[in-house]
Amino acid sequence: MKTVACIAYAVLAVASATAQSSPKSALTPIYDKMDSLGMKKDIAGMVSFTTKICTKDCVFIQSPGQKKKVSELLADMKSQMAMIDKVVSSKTHIVSTTVKGSTVVAKVSSVMAFTTAKGPDGKVHRFDVQSVDEDTWVKSGSSYKLKISSTVKMTVKQDGKVVNGS
Repeated sequence: MKTVACIAYAVLAVASATAQSSPKSALTPIYDKMDSLGMKKDIAGMVSFTTKICTKDCVFIQSPGQKKKVSELLADMKSQMAMIDKVVSSKTHIVSTTVKGSTVVAKVSSVMAFTTAKGPDGKVHRFDVQSVDEDTWVKSGSSYKLKISSTVKMTVKQDGKVVNGS
């Protein structure tokens, strides 16, 4: 009986260690941190964290043929965040991961809602953004670094009406 209990404990310990070291377990806190920084509109924190998690040659592909380096993405992010009055919600969910050696491709679904300051029309607008991305992460020591983030699909609604969909 003692042997069965020891074997059961060993199996649970191995299963627990495997779950802790899975790519999804490692990447979820990274996405959660970005969501948290976005909710706070912490632009400096977003810049610092994005710089920390990206490889030196990281590329962001936002639409076919539109590739941006980290520095270009961060410049865009700063100007876009400056137009936002309040972030209502921001949540990223890892849909799936595919592991190939030291590389992980994470398919992620993101939803963000925010309001703008009064625009040229004198009105405050609400934007709802939904996207599906494929992020390629490479193992770097005990952590992962983002190498490629490619937007597969994005829908933007302004005051409930679709203004951009891909």
